[in-house]
Amino acid sequence: MGGNTRASGGPRRERSAAIGLGADMTFITRVASSTLIASSLSLGTRSTYASALRHFLRFRHVRNEPPLPMGNDPALDQSTLITFVAYMGLVMGYAHSTVRVTLYSLRRACLENELPDPLSKAPLLMLSLKGLKRIQGGPRRKVAASIDLIRHACLDLDLNQWDQLMLALAMVLMYIFLLRSREALRKGSYPDPEQCLRVRSIILASQGEIVTGNSVQKADEVILMFGKSKADQEGQGSIHNAFESPREGLCVLAF
Repeated sequence: MGGNTRASGGPRRERSAAIGLGADMTFITRVASSTLIASSLSLGTRSTYASALRHFLRFRHVRNEPPLPMGNDPALDQSTLITFVAYMGLVMGYAHSTVRVTLYSLRRACLENELPDPLSKAPLLMLSLKGLKRIQGGPRRKVAASIDLIRHACLDLDLNQWDQLMLALAMVLMYIFLLRSREALRKGSYPDPEQCLRVRSIILASQGEIVTGNSVQKADEVILMFGKSKADQEGQGSIHNAFESPREGLCVLAF
């Protein structure tokens, strides 16, 4: 058996134990630990938590309190959080789901700063969240998408204008390929670098052969190459395709 193989098969995995004899291993292991903890959340979730946490930080600042509850008095922390839930939901009018995400972002911030979980010993806080949900009622359900709905929306668009053409194309792509908004459009200031589609993600083909340049005019198939998505956190990627529908005005290749 070769020297670069293992009994289980395959080459030996490279190790980085010898990072440097004079290196500060305490610092290295701390950075490595922080990397593991940060990697437990996707980029989108980290962005959502960072935005949600600002609500609580402003609340604490106005009350002249430390940014995060220290956990020294769980009963006081629970009372403060109930007040926060009442303020956010009943005074400011935020939805129950927004308040809940804010509390989860607070939990995450406390754990990352090696503070006790403020939600673990707060049964009354959970009851207050349930009460807020009951008062506000269920969420307003979205209308199920259909090709007729997209066709109706496109009637009000001027497809000779670039922006409106791109809007129509985005709606058709999202419907055909079941794309989430983050995967098809920009959410926030910048497109999601891991999930949002780019021009390079789209391939056109004719009779099973990739076409480029002027040859794209005879394409009969569009292929989307996905990277990481919400349902694929490891980023293995996937490939989806759709064929031409000559008699359909909203055929994605017609755009």
